[in-house]
Amino acid sequence: MITPVKNPWNGIDWNNTIASNDRAFFNQHFGSPNAYAAKVNVKNPKAKLDFNCLPEPFSGDITSNVYCLNMNPGNPDPNFVNDPCFEILTQQNLAHNWQGLFWTDRIKNVKGDIHDGVDWLNKKMAGLVNNLGRTPKMFFIDFFPYHSAHGFAFPTNLPTNDYRDYLVMKAMDEGKIIIVMRQKKRWFNAIQGLDTYPRLITLKCPAGGWLSNGNFIYGPGVTYNDLLKEL
Repeated sequence: MITPVKNPWNGIDWNNTIASNDRAFFNQHFGSPNAYAAKVNVKNPKAKLDFNCLPEPFSGDITSNVYCLNMNPGNPDPNFVNDPCFEILTQQNLAHNWQGLFWTDRIKNVKGDIHDGVDWLNKKMAGLVNNLGRTPKMFFIDFFPYHSAHGFAFPTNLPTNDYRDYLVMKAMDEGKIIIVMRQKKRWFNAIQGLDTYPRLITLKCPAGGWLSNGNFIYGPGVTYNDLLKEL
């Protein structure tokens, strides 16, 4: 039996963009979140770790039968900084109140601009949309919940990782299809048994991130038809 873990992402807004237990972790080990970001960015200038954005530990519909495991949210869309509409939508997503797929619901700011994440995900899912004839309902989990332009040595003991891992292990326990989009080795190290999970799909070209039959490597317990059926 998997022990439930409380969702740590309550209380997020533009004045509080870091989960409280993560903030305490950065304060204890590095002095402050910004001090940690500065350390990361000096060591890896391409990282551009930024804590001044709304986090994205996960997105989409948690009730989906297909979970996608990604790396972390990339560069924030500058047109959405301090946007009140995006704040409300993010809060709904973090509370698992989002019905559908977060980034394909044409998310707009108060000026009517569409978020960069919408176009990014629509391109990645084009093959599935073509086969299904509609937008699939999926759930995405990021390995690291905060924004950076590039990956880096993400902390393995970040407190919110407990909830991240719980969501994945619960999905495995329920027999959901899991697609590892990026950071396969890190996900395998974090989640015991994920590497041998029969309903696992990995990508031939993780850098591209395309969610299409031609880019999938299937575990022994899943096929493309199974994936389409679950979607």
